[in-house]
Amino acid sequence: TLEFEDFLDSQLPTYAILSHRWGEHEVSYKEMRGFQKEHLAATNEERYKAAETSGLGMAKIKNFCQKASSNGFDWGWIDTCCIDKRSSAELSEVRASSIVEDFSPYHGTMSAS
Repeated sequence: TLEFEDFLDSQLPTYAILSHRWGEHEVSYKEMRGFQKEHLAATNEERYKAAETSGLGMAKIKNFCQKASSNGFDWGWIDTCCIDKRSSAELSEVRASSIVEDFSPYHGTMSAS
């Protein structure tokens, strides 16, 4: 649905992870939150259509969410838009932990279905 949801550690659902090398067209946490606000009343289909026309980064997120959903995941976590890079505390947490050892999301998780 391309929506954010924050979870407590004790309530984390099963989710797919997209962690990759950050490129030029990546969507930031702030941009993803803006997209969510802008399309708050939209249907899933309308949000996916808007993502397709919003640029390469949003299209990548949409495709990841659809792939995660087709593989049975209701949620996905993408490092580029689920980590608020404006927060020094959050960046410190990311740098201090190993993504291989700790798969808990650092901030929001996105609905994939």
